[in-house]
Amino acid sequence: MAKETMKDKIVRLEQEIEELKKQLCLAWEELEKSDKRYYELEEHTEEQFKKTGLYKQLEKEIGVLSEFRKTLERQLEQEQEIRSKQVETILELQNEIEILQKQAPKQEHNARGAGRKAKFTGAEIEQIKMMRAGDKTIREIAEYMNCSAGLVHKIINEKI
Repeated sequence: MAKETMKDKIVRLEQEIEELKKQLCLAWEELEKSDKRYYELEEHTEEQFKKTGLYKQLEKEIGVLSEFRKTLERQLEQEQEIRSKQVETILELQNEIEILQKQAPKQEHNARGAGRKAKFTGAEIEQIKMMRAGDKTIREIAEYMNCSAGLVHKIINEKI
């Protein structure tokens, strides 16, 4: 099983959030329907209607709908807490990604990453240039950096 990258994790969490949003919308629709049904039933409970068997049946249905509404409200609260934690996690991961992207050396190669990779980092290149400015010979720098004199010469004379 492949290790999940940060980007894949963010995409997966965003998809989970979208799915939970859909579920939340459905739950809200059910809640609105329950509220509508509750108020419709409540309007029809006039004095003469209270004496019928239908009234007692509707009263039971109202009780069931009220309990269902309370259950939906509890579920919505729990889902909102979960979503807020997921949003916090996503924000933390996005911050971490930004930090990692800032720390990563900028790649000047082509988009495919083909070709020879750089032997020295930016800091090492700066060190080579500073050594040359400090009156070190190209050969001395090459020996110190464990590379050829030609490479040192190329790095020193590059115009970046």
